[in-house]
Amino acid sequence: MSHLILLTSTFQTGYSEVSDWFIHHANQLLRDVGLSPQSADSFDRLVILGGVFLVAYITYLLLSKVVIRGVHGIVKRTKTRYDTILYDNFFFHRLFGLVPPLLVEFLAPLAFKNPDNMLLGFIEKGVAVYVTIIFIKVCTALINSAFQYFANGNSDGYQTYKSAAEIMKISVIVFGCLVIVGIFLSKSVAGVITGLSAFAAVLMLIFKDTLLGFIAGLQLAEYKMVKVGDWIVVPDSLANGTVIEMSLITIKVQNFDNTIVTVPPYSLISGQFQNWKGMSDSGVRRIKKTILLDQLTIKRIDESFIAKVKDNPILGGYLDDKYMTENTGGITTSPRDMTTNVGLFRVWVQHYLQNNPDVSVNPYIVLQGDESTGAGYPFLLNFFINTTVWQDYEIIQSRIFEEIMTAVEVFDLKLFQYKTSIQSGLPQ
Repeated sequence: MSHLILLTSTFQTGYSEVSDWFIHHANQLLRDVGLSPQSADSFDRLVILGGVFLVAYITYLLLSKVVIRGVHGIVKRTKTRYDTILYDNFFFHRLFGLVPPLLVEFLAPLAFKNPDNMLLGFIEKGVAVYVTIIFIKVCTALINSAFQYFANGNSDGYQTYKSAAEIMKISVIVFGCLVIVGIFLSKSVAGVITGLSAFAAVLMLIFKDTLLGFIAGLQLAEYKMVKVGDWIVVPDSLANGTVIEMSLITIKVQNFDNTIVTVPPYSLISGQFQNWKGMSDSGVRRIKKTILLDQLTIKRIDESFIAKVKDNPILGGYLDDKYMTENTGGITTSPRDMTTNVGLFRVWVQHYLQNNPDVSVNPYIVLQGDESTGAGYPFLLNFFINTTVWQDYEIIQSRIFEEIMTAVEVFDLKLFQYKTSIQSGLPQ
C-alpha cells in the first residue's frame, strides 16, 4: 500500500512539473510574439488548451482515416464471422471514438496550475458526458452485433433474441442517462436513483408498454405464436396481412392493400388473433362456401332423368357409368344418392372436385346440406385447393363455383334468389 501511495505522489509531482513547463513556455512564446506579460498570462492557458484539442482532433483523423482502414483490411482477410459483424455494426468506429476525449481528459490539466479551476471543471464534465454517450454507442453496437451473430439463421429464436437485445439496449441507454444526470449534479448513479425514487410511479407509466411488450414478445417467441413473415388477422384491429416487423412495443402488419397497421404485442397475448402459418406451411387452403338452392325445385327423379343428365356435355362426363359403378378416388356412389335431383347434383359435384387438378383430396372433401333458415336450401361445400397464393386461390375458387353454378340448371335446380324465389312460391 505504501508503494502505491509513493507511486501516486511521484506521478502527481511529475504531472505538475510538466504542467508548469508547458505553461511557462506558452507564456514565453506569447511574450516573444509581442504580447504584454499581463496578456501572456491570460492567454497561455488558452494556447495550451487549443493545442490539446488539436492533438485530439489529429488523433481522431488518424484513427478514423488510417487505423479503421487497417482494421477493415484485417477483417476482410479473416475467415471468422464475428469480426465482420462487429465492423458492420460500427463497433470499432465507436470504440476508437473514445480515444480523443480521453486524451482531452488526460491533457487538459496541463493548461491549469490549479486543478480546481472552474473552466477545467467544465471541460472535464463535458468530456465525461461525451465519453458516456460514446460508451452507450459502443455498448449498443456490441449488443446489435451479438444479436446478429446469434439470430442469423435461427428463425425460431429470432424474436427472443431481438426482444432481449432491445431490453438490453434500453437498459444501457437508461443507465447512461442516469450517469449523465449524475455528472451534471455531481452525484453518483445511486444518488441519482435515490433522488428519482419519488418519480418511480411516473417512470413505470412511461415504460409500461415497453415492459408489457417485452414480456409479451418473450411469450410470443417462446410458444412460436407469431414471427416475421406470418399472415395474421387481429379481430379487434384493422390488421389483416403479413407481419413485417416486431419490436418490444409494436408489431407492424402490412395489409394486402399495402397499408401498414401497428398493434402492441401485449394485445395479441391478452386478446386473440388468427395466424395462417399452418395453412401456408401445408400448401393447401380451405374453401368453405354455401350455395343456396331453391327448395321448390328439389324433386324426386327416375331413370329417364338420370339418363338425360348423363348425356349433358356441361357435366364433363362425371356421371358416366365408370363413375357411377366404380370406386373412384375413394368415392362410391350409392343408389340412395340417385333418388333426388339434389342428391344427383351432390354426386356430380363430388366427382367434379375429386378429379379437378386444382383441388386437394386431402384432408377431405365434404358436401352437405346445411340447416335451412328459410332462405333456400343451403348446399355447403367444404374442400381444399392446392395453393396458398391469394391471387391463385381467388381465381381457382371463382372458376370452380362458376362451373358448379352453371351446372345447377342441368339438374332442374335453381339458385335461390330471395325476391324471385319467394314470389314463385306464392299461390296464383
